[in-house]
Amino acid sequence: MAGVMFDLSQDYFPHQIIERHANLTPSSMAIRFGSKEMSFAELNRNIKCLAAAFKSAVDNDQPKIAVLLDPNLLSPAVVLAIFSIGGTYIPIDPEFPESRIQSVIRQSAPDVVITSSERMMLLPEGVKTLTLQNALEIKVSDCNHLAVEIPLNNTAFIFFTSGTTGEPKGVKGSYSNLIYYTSSAIQRYSMTSKTVMPTIAKFTFSISLFELICPILAGGSVRVLPRAMVTNPDQMAEVMMDITMIHCGPALMRRIVDYLAQTFSPEQLASRYSHLFHASMGGDLVPVELLQRLLTMFRQSEIFVIYGCSEISCMGTTQQYFLEQLPDETLVGSPFDGVDVLVVNDNGEEVQAGEKGEVCFSGPGVTAGYLNRTELTAEKYRSLENKTFYNTGDIGVLNERGELKLLGRKDFQVKINGIRIELAEVDVHLRHAPYLDQVIAMAQSTDNGDKAIYAYVTQDLTVAQISEIRAYLKASVQEVMHPRAFVRIDALPTNHNLKIDRNALPFPNAENLIAESDAAPPETPVQRRLLSIWKSVLGNETIGIDDDFFDFGGTSLSSIDIARKIDEQMGISVPLNELLLASTVRLLSEKLDDIKKGHKTSGMILLRRGSEQEQVVFLHDGNGDVIPYYTLAQQLIPQANVFGLAPKSFGRIETVHTSIAQMVDYYCDQISQLNLASGVHIGGLCIGGFVAFCVAAELERRGVEVKTLFLFDSHYIDAVPCQAEEKLSDSANRLTQVMTQLDTKNQINFFLKKLISYSKYRISVISKCIYRPLTFLSLFVATKFKLLSIWLFPTPDVDTVLRRCEKKFRNGAFRPQFDSKVVFFKALEAQDDLEGKAGLEIDDTPYMNYFEGDYLGWDKIIPKDNLEKVEVGAGHSTMLIGRYVGVIANVINTKLKQSVR
Repeated sequence: MAGVMFDLSQDYFPHQIIERHANLTPSSMAIRFGSKEMSFAELNRNIKCLAAAFKSAVDNDQPKIAVLLDPNLLSPAVVLAIFSIGGTYIPIDPEFPESRIQSVIRQSAPDVVITSSERMMLLPEGVKTLTLQNALEIKVSDCNHLAVEIPLNNTAFIFFTSGTTGEPKGVKGSYSNLIYYTSSAIQRYSMTSKTVMPTIAKFTFSISLFELICPILAGGSVRVLPRAMVTNPDQMAEVMMDITMIHCGPALMRRIVDYLAQTFSPEQLASRYSHLFHASMGGDLVPVELLQRLLTMFRQSEIFVIYGCSEISCMGTTQQYFLEQLPDETLVGSPFDGVDVLVVNDNGEEVQAGEKGEVCFSGPGVTAGYLNRTELTAEKYRSLENKTFYNTGDIGVLNERGELKLLGRKDFQVKINGIRIELAEVDVHLRHAPYLDQVIAMAQSTDNGDKAIYAYVTQDLTVAQISEIRAYLKASVQEVMHPRAFVRIDALPTNHNLKIDRNALPFPNAENLIAESDAAPPETPVQRRLLSIWKSVLGNETIGIDDDFFDFGGTSLSSIDIARKIDEQMGISVPLNELLLASTVRLLSEKLDDIKKGHKTSGMILLRRGSEQEQVVFLHDGNGDVIPYYTLAQQLIPQANVFGLAPKSFGRIETVHTSIAQMVDYYCDQISQLNLASGVHIGGLCIGGFVAFCVAAELERRGVEVKTLFLFDSHYIDAVPCQAEEKLSDSANRLTQVMTQLDTKNQINFFLKKLISYSKYRISVISKCIYRPLTFLSLFVATKFKLLSIWLFPTPDVDTVLRRCEKKFRNGAFRPQFDSKVVFFKALEAQDDLEGKAGLEIDDTPYMNYFEGDYLGWDKIIPKDNLEKVEVGAGHSTMLIGRYVGVIANVINTKLKQSVR
């Protein structure tokens, strides 16, 4: 693969390497997040600015800095800034239960937590915080990096893993470990300036550093992915078209491979992924069948298995596989340079090749031990042959070539979806749950080869009691530790020493599983087949057609398995969003019926699933998109289910409504499919805000409580327009400002993009005079003779239809009234620098430049006592991206928290 192998020997520390890249290739892309990019020059500057902010926030030469943030464009810069001041990086997952976040904070005692305004609520009181937004406000002139002497034995990171006491344990890694980790990975896997790698692992996993910073240290780039994208195979298939390397656990890789095999032919796969240079797996046992499929699917790629753990800085052994020699077993391979691997017996003595024993590692990656756990450190880290070895607890065997094969565990630590779980920790939380007396957890294999946790109990439990137990666990432990089901046994089995014998626990089956619902039986053949698929994937025979998928241990990953089996067994392709929304067999069977009839399925798109029935629905914008709300959805409180509502469509016709009243009826019917017992919050951007207002009014008329209406730079239908000359002058001035910031080549490119953009949205005189009458002829025919219009007439876009309906509304009698609270977000200033730099095909002019009045006409229809205005220092479109979305999320979260209480 072409590219420059970067010499890592000249500098020790990551920030020094980044500075060299910034000097050598300042304009090369280092990071991409969505449509936003960051060059090496920008990355270097951001590292220095953030380092200055972090340094000023703490009075400590070796600060411990926890990070509680969602993935974002600055994720690598935050980590590298901490390393640049000799600090200790302590990642915390925003999806952790509150009790786990508190445990990590209590054990690590960070000097400061870097977070965001919307995530700050997850932290306990009294913790010192610094928001990323505030850190970025440090002036560039104040960001000259202060030279810091960093001893190599200082702690660089603390990653928390599952612990047997019920509390997570922190693994401490030094700067020496960090340098070994990054340099060995870059060199072993030939990472270069051409490397492009996505972030798959959660940032709380130590392997995340392989993806987050190794590519940019090699001079390549990293693509930071939102968590929801990682578990969506359709989106991952698109991501993989733009990358050269990918690493993930075997469970996720299998789902990706399944999707690709079902969606594309071998020829298409070879063409789409011809640039994929490297694919590797780790974090769990890799099935040999999966290796064979990868080799035949990605024939041009090098395929590796990587074996290691946090205690040895991840890079322990690795094995490459070749298409010419399809494997018949899975080996985790030979050690990295400088690493020693031993297999020892119960007495700690090295065994011969071919004999099994516990796997132990020594070398530059072996860490100092566990945070505040001296006894555990002494137990797991042992001196042998004048070297410190870490005892992994894995059972393995070395062959004559020195290649390692894993056979299992000597204890009851398991890995589920690549996450290390101590069953003893699950035991502790189960014993603290209500109603449970004698209980023990055990991991069992499922039909698809994955593992799942089951709780074995010695008493009968009612449906209501299990519901309370699950509510307790939801607030106490990670979702991956939740038992898939409860198994009834007469007594906990014991061995000859009278110790509990987990291996003697029976496999879950229809006879011993405890019912968690009334298990309504299937009523149709489709429901019968769907229920069979659900039982197989979830490993629970007690499910009924009205039971919620997620209440029975379902996850975003297992939903992919559901969709795959439906496709295989029923020949119906179900969009993942539809499956997440229709989360019972009864609802899903109705969706499948619509799909088979060729109808448009629900316009409701799940942007983020919450933990409670707090419903938030954002209506599409003038282009028919709900994607602009995605970033906002990820920053709202975890209790909220957040949906986007797309237009009704048929085939290629984006919308077949001919009036606002028709839209309102359709959208209200869609929203009514949700659980509205606790009411709903509605919002909309641009003209979508006006439609949202009408929908909110109609829902109230139908007796649904609309708690809050959020309007994003939207105008009321009777708002007074500004003079046309003023609008033209403003647009001209903005275009001139953008053009003057670009060189000649980029001026031409930007002008052409704007020209294409204007043509695309049909705002020229020609399109008004010729195209729109044709589109409405198409709309009429589409309404009456749907199939015929697809072939004979042009397709009307959403904006065209909305503007036509708006005109009809203005002349009609449909005048809704809405009496609840309204929050109006008013855009103040277009972001010309962003538009010019990214070449975005958008008009970012705030609506205040088009319509008069502080409230853009909303004060004509809504009493001012119910109308709250929030000014946002962004433009019409950019208010929902970048740093501005945090301002909006903070306001919305305040309203949502009041509602939850």
